[in-house]
Amino acid sequence: TVDMVGIAADVESTMQSPVIVPELGDFWRVNAAALESGAPVVWDITLAPDAQDERGFIRVAQAFDADAGWAPQRLGGSAPTDTTTIDGIEWDVFTPGSTTADQNISYALGTQAGDDYVLLYGSRSADSTAELAASLVPQIRELSEAP
Repeated sequence: TVDMVGIAADVESTMQSPVIVPELGDFWRVNAAALESGAPVVWDITLAPDAQDERGFIRVAQAFDADAGWAPQRLGGSAPTDTTTIDGIEWDVFTPGSTTADQNISYALGTQAGDDYVLLYGSRSADSTAELAASLVPQIRELSEAP
């Protein structure tokens, strides 16, 4: 079992900045949660459905001090193809092609959250990804309003 909340607290302390922590409910389980060094530094969580009959994954990546230009690095060069609004927040929509097929990434949503860029990407449907995005909107608003 991955202690996402405990790891998140350590990341917040290290980065001296709030981090996104998805509320899992009964649907999701955490497969991984870690702070990735690099430029930019990224808080990265991998979620998978807890039910045996559900497949796929979504990674939640919060890139510190980054903008939308960071997302294509994570998505094999894929640029946004559209935008969508979820609960008043505008998200970039990415539909990666063959460049990310080997990583099993078929859909992604990303948005600016204050100084950080939050990217949700993986192999779940657009609807499933949008549901997760909607659940993160309050935290994204907090990040956007943080001093």
